[in-house]
Amino acid sequence: MLGPAWAPVARVKNRYRRQLVLKNPSARRLNAWVRSAVAAYRRGDGRARSSVALKIDIDPVSAL
Repeated sequence: MLGPAWAPVARVKNRYRRQLVLKNPSARRLNAWVRSAVAAYRRGDGRARSSVALKIDIDPVSAL
């Protein structure tokens, strides 16, 4: 895991951006972990979900 760290463009339209990079030799295990983390996020506190946007890029071309 790398991060969380500020995104290269840290603020867009007055919203702050952070990024997290996950690596694992087993794509299947990483996929299962990400699905579990997203499910936990969706079950969590509604206030946190309203102020946090979660975007997942499976195979990013760049970190921007």
